[in-house]
Amino acid sequence: MVKIMSEIWGDKLVQAEIEGVEGMVSLKHVRGRILLMVEWHSPASRAPPQHDSSSSSSSSSSSDENEDDGGDRRQRDIALAGEQAQKQLDSRISPSLARLGIYAKSVKPQGDFTAQSITEPLHCLLNISENALSKLLPTRLEALIEKGHTHQTRVYPRGTRVQSTNLNPLKV
Repeated sequence: MVKIMSEIWGDKLVQAEIEGVEGMVSLKHVRGRILLMVEWHSPASRAPPQHDSSSSSSSSSSSDENEDDGGDRRQRDIALAGEQAQKQLDSRISPSLARLGIYAKSVKPQGDFTAQSITEPLHCLLNISENALSKLLPTRLEALIEKGHTHQTRVYPRGTRVQSTNLNPLKV
């Protein structure tokens, strides 16, 4: 698929970081170019949930050295599990296709994301459901506009909506 896209779209398809652009990319740098959106998961979401150690700890005290060894081992276990989870996530999409998601790393924020500082990934595209946006529009319109100044945003339609029309936020 990547080969076909590269052949058909040629230089219009952004296949590598644009030279001379550091930090956030602006629309003037990608105007007339094709950006591929790729789903992104934070490193925290890749790590396994941490277990509550208080329920498994004994009342007897152990030496600090043993606790450090256990803590180091636990950190290694968490890191290893995180790497394995990342491999599973990465296996959902081919590496060659994933590499094309340079300036459009799709993130699905939860709740009122307008109050959150979204710093990772650098080139994040906020992927918001039409229902979530409809709930935020009446009370957070200005904050949504401000977030739009610093982040690309995509609103995807309700799954039950059959007609393919763009959301008109002024009607909401």
